[in-house]
Amino acid sequence: MNAYMGYDRILGPKQGAILIFAKTSKEAKLISYKMIHSWFSSSWIDVSIKKMDAHHLFKHADQLKLMNNIPHIIDDVEVCYRCQLWGEYEVTDGLCECCRN
Repeated sequence: MNAYMGYDRILGPKQGAILIFAKTSKEAKLISYKMIHSWFSSSWIDVSIKKMDAHHLFKHADQLKLMNNIPHIIDDVEVCYRCQLWGEYEVTDGLCECCRN
């Protein structure tokens, strides 16, 4: 399983993004489209998927689904209270590594 970020490519990930665990980017887009569309009325072509090479994101996964290779989405990832982002840097005690430094 890989970690992906899904978001509307026109609005960008700062407006809202979900964490997806899937085998491929195509699978990630398939399982995330309904949620992203419901948030932004995004068309299929406007849903972007970005592979995340951040191992700390796997702590947010449903561990049972991850263990059984079941693709799933997480829409409530902990964000940094200062920059309001998640993904590249691990958030600890409310701050990401970038804002902490």
